[in-house]
Amino acid sequence: MMELYIYNRDLELVSIVDKYESFLWKRRYTKAGEFELHCPVTFRNLELLQKGMIIHKNDGDQEAGFINYRGLSQNSDGEETLVVRGQFLTGYLDRRIIWGTQILNSTAETAMRCMVNNNCINPIDPDRIIPDLILGDFQDTTETVDYETSYSNLQEEIESVATSSELGIRTVFDKVNKKLKFEVYKGIDQSTGQSVNAQCIFSKEFDNILEQKYTDSLEGYKNLALIGGIGEGSARKLKTVGTATGLDRYEIFVDQASLSNEYDVVTYDTKTTETIKAEELARIANVRTAITANDANIASIKLQIKAEELIEADRVAPIKEAIFNNKTAQDVLRSQIADAVKAQMKVLADYRTEVNRINASTTMTESEKSFALYMAKETFDADMAWYIDKEELLKDQLVPLVSQMAVLEAQIAEASAALAALNAQLKTYEANAVTLKNQLEVRAGFIETTTEQVEVVNKATFTDEQYSAMLAEKGNETLATTKPVEVFDSTINLLSNQRYKTDFDLGDIVTCKSIKWGLTIDSRITEIVESYEEDGMSIDVAFGNDTPTLLQKIKQKLR
Repeated sequence: MMELYIYNRDLELVSIVDKYESFLWKRRYTKAGEFELHCPVTFRNLELLQKGMIIHKNDGDQEAGFINYRGLSQNSDGEETLVVRGQFLTGYLDRRIIWGTQILNSTAETAMRCMVNNNCINPIDPDRIIPDLILGDFQDTTETVDYETSYSNLQEEIESVATSSELGIRTVFDKVNKKLKFEVYKGIDQSTGQSVNAQCIFSKEFDNILEQKYTDSLEGYKNLALIGGIGEGSARKLKTVGTATGLDRYEIFVDQASLSNEYDVVTYDTKTTETIKAEELARIANVRTAITANDANIASIKLQIKAEELIEADRVAPIKEAIFNNKTAQDVLRSQIADAVKAQMKVLADYRTEVNRINASTTMTESEKSFALYMAKETFDADMAWYIDKEELLKDQLVPLVSQMAVLEAQIAEASAALAALNAQLKTYEANAVTLKNQLEVRAGFIETTTEQVEVVNKATFTDEQYSAMLAEKGNETLATTKPVEVFDSTINLLSNQRYKTDFDLGDIVTCKSIKWGLTIDSRITEIVESYEEDGMSIDVAFGNDTPTLLQKIKQKLR
């Protein structure tokens, strides 16, 4: 089966999972992909497959996914299953909003890269940085947007721009350099309507499709948008996108009352040397006063810490000893549990070897084989039950130790709380000392300057044409989510003439044909679901735009 490499949030390889019941890997072109893993409930799997851990397929796939869901189930036969689900790494963008207002009149690729950079990579507040995320190579795509957004979910905005411009998004997992590269890309046109690239045709008649389903629907379809901007009544700014008429006209209203027609304009005024000098000398005096007070606080805190350390030593020593003994006991039990699991694997391997030996025997009669198989099964059941019971017994012994460790850690935290609080205060004052020192040096340097530019922020108003273009872009975004649904859902024959990731891939435009149904459409591959089970791999491909889910419709109304 496909090996799954498990990484922690620091992008460090932790372990490999190669025994599971099923694994679904759902790749999407304009949205973050998803995955779902079903595996046995073992002590190792429970410890390894925690929320936040990263799963990467060992097949050269560029993307990886993080776990955000775990569930346990038991069927009527008592068989237990651990189910973990998650999103591809682009899903990290869901943890950020557009902080403030962003106005983007550029290519769609530049707009998406700017939104990610400003809110995840180089935000004003460093606490908003997503670790290890960088921008990938610039693809220089040509699709354009005239865009303004404020305080909305970052992932939803990125996916909206990607959908309206028909561009793909992905976050490449660079395991060598331990980086996550956000990339915008465009699939290749391999349809029969072009002659530049190799053509790719999918059809039952060509034996490269095992199963297929065709959907052609106008449910939820809209092709003309009336966008309402700022203003009330007859003074409200309105824009129409679309030209359809009569029964071919499907209207929708897009409420953009919050879309402002104002933006900030930054200018600079210049001060004289004498004004700067007077202001900076006053500031320096204030900084020096603050430094003196801060130094006094540091000296006082250090005296308190010395006194508290003497008291804490007596309180904490016995707790630390108990924690050491508990950890030692846990390590012994965990080692014994691992040995019990290994023993189970050996019993199973020995049983399979014995069964194969008996079945392959040419000297035994059928009745002798049946009896030998019966005895082998009895021995296997007895040995396996013994080791399973031993594993469960050891786990039962481990549970109270884990509970006791939690109590001990709480006790030591409580016993050390006073000292920890004092040390935290000391760090604050020491950090403040560095800040004040830097302020003193910087402000002293200003005295030698001859002029200083002072930033002045004023409000300006977009022209009616500019604001109208912004409203039109919001309308186009909405219409991109209300297109007619025409989709071929197909299960691909992996042994056919069209090879996955060589002759076709996610985002490519291909030709789908059914001679029997009289259908030929050129459609983009918008989703690929890879399925891995014991009997091998299969892939299901969605060609075209799928029907919106209820959740997608709700989000569309809220936009």
